[in-house]
Amino acid sequence: MERRRCANVTRQLQILAKKIDKVENAENARNGIDKFAEKLERDLLTDFDNAYRSADLAAMKDSADILTDFNGGGSVIQMFVNQHDYFIVQEKLVNTDTLQNEELWIKLSDPDGDSKELEDIMQTLIDEIEQVIVTEMEIIKKVFRNSVAILKVFLQRVFAQRIQQQVEACLMIAEEKSTLAYMRSLHICYSKVGALTKSLKDVFATQSIDNEGELTALLDQNFADIFVPYIESGRYFEAEVKNLNQIITFVLGKFSELHSHKLVRDHSILSRFTSSNEHNKEATRDSQTSSSNTSVSEKGQGRIGQLMRAVRLERSNSHHKLAEDDESEEYGPDINLEQIQKILSYAAESIKRDLELADSKEIPNDAKTFLHLLLDGLGRDVAEMLLDESIASSNNQEAKSVDLGFLKAIRQVSGFIFLISSMIHTVIAPMLSNNAVLKGHTINSLNAFLERCETKMNTIIQSAIDLCLARITYLLNKQKKKDYAFKSGSEESVSTTQTCIEVGHFLGHIHSVATISLDGRNLELFLHEVGTSFKGLMLDHYKKFNVSAPGALVLSKDVQEYQMEIDEWNISELSEEFGVLHSVANLFTAQYVLQWVVFF
Repeated sequence: MERRRCANVTRQLQILAKKIDKVENAENARNGIDKFAEKLERDLLTDFDNAYRSADLAAMKDSADILTDFNGGGSVIQMFVNQHDYFIVQEKLVNTDTLQNEELWIKLSDPDGDSKELEDIMQTLIDEIEQVIVTEMEIIKKVFRNSVAILKVFLQRVFAQRIQQQVEACLMIAEEKSTLAYMRSLHICYSKVGALTKSLKDVFATQSIDNEGELTALLDQNFADIFVPYIESGRYFEAEVKNLNQIITFVLGKFSELHSHKLVRDHSILSRFTSSNEHNKEATRDSQTSSSNTSVSEKGQGRIGQLMRAVRLERSNSHHKLAEDDESEEYGPDINLEQIQKILSYAAESIKRDLELADSKEIPNDAKTFLHLLLDGLGRDVAEMLLDESIASSNNQEAKSVDLGFLKAIRQVSGFIFLISSMIHTVIAPMLSNNAVLKGHTINSLNAFLERCETKMNTIIQSAIDLCLARITYLLNKQKKKDYAFKSGSEESVSTTQTCIEVGHFLGHIHSVATISLDGRNLELFLHEVGTSFKGLMLDHYKKFNVSAPGALVLSKDVQEYQMEIDEWNISELSEEFGVLHSVANLFTAQYVLQWVVFF
């Protein structure tokens, strides 16, 4: 009570002394009063400090009230805030000891590494800070009249000296390690401090201490002051794009090294293929009847044109089959679905960060950038490159030596396309919100990519069909005239001809590669196209030969072998069509039997 009365009297004397200007020795009086007021303030602050250290809240409140009435309470607020260890002990202001673990940064720099250790470090810091703030809030409410004003000062100091400096220290180290470590660290700090901000808002709302929203506004401002410098003006997103580009380059490094020298990715390769392919088609057509020509050139292109339209999202099972297909490694592909999935998971991690860190207004434009990173880095530089290589490989083959291994790129790339398309549809497209322009751009870009791949796949498949028929024609042209025209009675040693054996082996190769490269309706259409055209070739082929009575048995044996190979393809319609060849063989065989009947 005496302290309060003394403080009131002193304050009134100070007010009165300022009003007296012309009285003799007034200046000396004012100076004396001011010195006494300063001593009184120091004594009251000492009382407050002693009460704080002894946790005597009643005494703290009494001193705080007196000082508030005496001079507004600015000095007692500063003492209350400054006395905390957070703002006294330097080691507690910025503690970098926990950030010196090199293993932590190795994991953060590894795309497959985890960030749990840094998350735990930041969570420990956040938990500690929240506990301190909540504890101090209870003290402030009991000690100070204007608790919101004191909390604002305390929060300001905590964010500026405890949180911001720790975040800056963390990001400074991370930036020296790698772009990925920096991006992950920024995201962790942003998330943890953001969670703290939200939690404190909830606490203040529960305690009904922020009715005017002053503390909420301050928390939002402090949070922005810490992270805006790292995010504004595109700085954050530039780092994100750089990070994703580095990861894609890392994962695809060996692939790019092995494949980049094989192709110059331009349209001239398709024009070269078209020219060469037309030459192969002409050679094949010369050896076919009009009926066979209609089958391949008129019906074939229309039906094959349907083959790869299913390469869009409906082909959801293609990638699973490819993953189990070890033979797909034979033709050049040194990148697999697991690697593509990894890159897409890394992209998903980047997108997740962007959705949390970037300004919501920038998200659609960021989505456009992510779209082209995938379409260029995986679509053009992987999927289309493999298809271009496949086209080039088919273009370099001749009928005398055909290897259909290039066809295997179809299934592999189909799996890649499915994953890329799914990523764009399920992750990137939702980022576009209601931006009709960018939505249209995304749809057009994706469709253009799919159409390019579809065109190239159709080109590969048609090339495979043409090469199959060219190879079969080449082998059939090696058939000797005497294979079916010999006259000696050696029917007991009847066996298939060498040409039949070679054609049969090639038919087996066609089926083996086709089942690896295609599936479902696509596989059936491809084999049916080859089989139907092969039947036409055979009908034309047998017109060229004179068949003797014993030779008819050899011809029949060849037809049976061809039928067995076709039956292995498990296409009932095609097997039935080959009955025509049996009818032809039966005509010659019937003639042979008739001769024996007449003889006897």
